Amino acid sequence: MKSHILALGLLLAVGIGLNSTSAQEKLIRQASLTGETAMIVRIEGGMGTLHVRRGVSNTAFSLVQLSGESDDARPMVRYNVKDDKGILTVELNVNENEDGDGLAELLHLFKGKHGGAWRLELTDRIPIDFRMEFGAGEAALDLTGLVLAGLRLETGASSLRIRSAEPNAARIGTVSITAGLGSIESESLGNLNFDRMRFEGGLGSYELDLSGALRDGAQIRAEVGLGSLDILVPAQVGIMAFCEDNFLSSSDLHRFVRLEDDVYASPNYKRSSRKVKMNLESGLGSVSVRVKK
Repeated sequence: MKSHILALGLLLAVGIGLNSTSAQEKLIRQASLTGETAMIVRIEGGMGTLHVRRGVSNTAFSLVQLSGESDDARPMVRYNVKDDKGILTVELNVNENEDGDGLAELLHLFKGKHGGAWRLELTDRIPIDFRMEFGAGEAALDLTGLVLAGLRLETGASSLRIRSAEPNAARIGTVSITAGLGSIESESLGNLNFDRMRFEGGLGSYELDLSGALRDGAQIRAEVGLGSLDILVPAQVGIMAFCEDNFLSSSDLHRFVRLEDDVYASPNYKRSSRKVKMNLESGLGSVSVRVKK
């Protein structure tokens, strides 16, 4: 999938838009919980629109098709239970005649076909290890109420929105987000209850809102290439930031105090009961860190 993300992005950059048509909702697949104690969710999509949210507690998952052309928006869904763990794999825009090298998505874009639109609802009863690879389109993830044990997101030429309005009941070791050409908007990612967050952005506009119950001792590593990254932090959290600038990049650490070369601290760092460390890198882009009001 990584091999064609850039190609998709370049096409979108010159004006090929993604739109979905309205149609009656259609249930594609659903499964009830049968004793699972955890779930692994894997989503792969070349193009389209995807919404993820909390569903009915006793239902492991429900996948609903909101719109799409039958030949180009047929998802492949596999679900099985092994050792009390549910394993869900969803492949969007599957066509048996395609070879999976990414050329099909490019051809569909030239033809004016934009994939389908789906909604995936997940149970809030058991921990979920969630991973998504999404090539082009729009993805809206409302993770509020889900019990997340892992989170890894990879997007190409996509618009991604992430929300977590309540503290996550499980603890995540590492949240990983990789974005190509596109945008990211987020809300209260501090509620994800992670030890580490790793972000890598290419050419786009990205916002990481870390407000919420951000853990004491959490570590954030963020890299951006040609794009711009805006990081919002809670006022109650002290930040120690390691930031290496070059003459082609820029960093804006609002009201931070410079302690030494490439090391900065928020004014409240010493007295704060919650402290977070950041490593920030930028190529030709810009990074901004500011307190969320």
